[in-house]
Amino acid sequence: MSETIRVYRPQPATDEDGNPIRGSLGLWKEQVGDETLTGAYSLWKQVQALIAPETSETTITESANTTRSTHTLYIRSTEPTGIRNSDVLEVRGKRTRITGHPQAWTGHNGQHLGEVIHIRLTEG
Repeated sequence: MSETIRVYRPQPATDEDGNPIRGSLGLWKEQVGDETLTGAYSLWKQVQALIAPETSETTITESANTTRSTHTLYIRSTEPTGIRNSDVLEVRGKRTRITGHPQAWTGHNGQHLGEVIHIRLTEG
């Protein structure tokens, strides 16, 4: 069964002198994996995807139990989705960066079937 994936894209911003700069995640500050994201991202689109688990690793310390798991997203579409590796995805209520680059999923005749995206989710 497919799940809704929310795609957030950085918004163009300028510095005090009017020079373009790449915004960071906007209007919210959040720990995403090993980095803290803040700044100006906004919801760009929503897509449906199948989510396949890959690996999971739990680290137990005195202060926390942290589970890092990797997943593959399979997005069916007849046209490219336009998702970039600089986008942030919200998967199962958690925001995460894309690992690597989105990959085209093509059939034996070269027909575009969708895209494959790898992510890592962190809990705890």
